[in-house]
Amino acid sequence: MISGPDATSTGAGRARVVAEELEAAGWSGFPVLSSAHDASQSQERAEFLLADYRPDVLICGGNVITLGALRAMKRLGVEVGADVGVATFDDLPWFDLMSPALTSISNDIPRMAAETVRLLLQRIENPDGAVQKVVHEASLSLRESTRGPRP
Repeated sequence: MISGPDATSTGAGRARVVAEELEAAGWSGFPVLSSAHDASQSQERAEFLLADYRPDVLICGGNVITLGALRAMKRLGVEVGADVGVATFDDLPWFDLMSPALTSISNDIPRMAAETVRLLLQRIENPDGAVQKVVHEASLSLRESTRGPRP
């Protein structure tokens, strides 16, 4: 995995959840590298990872990190979906148009934004009110980039 920055709750949280789920499925000892949301840095991380280790799947912590990873794979001659699967967070509307289409995990951003505004207005009205934690379910769009080599 190439996660987002460790110093952010999103970067650290996504890396933690992926690690927990993979370990629960019996996979352990896999590398997790951290990257800024910068395509050049994530390309360096991916090149480092792919030079030493050929994973079955590369999980990217966000769409800019994915961009760098895809650049690294192209530069190294690694075929997305056939040689190494790719999955990412932050589904973009054109991910399903790529060849192969990218598997992604997405959040309902409009719903999250509306909830954020509601909580902010509630806090303005009642500054001493209890802190609320809201967790939203993510959705998986399973596409060709993680389906393995073509027959």
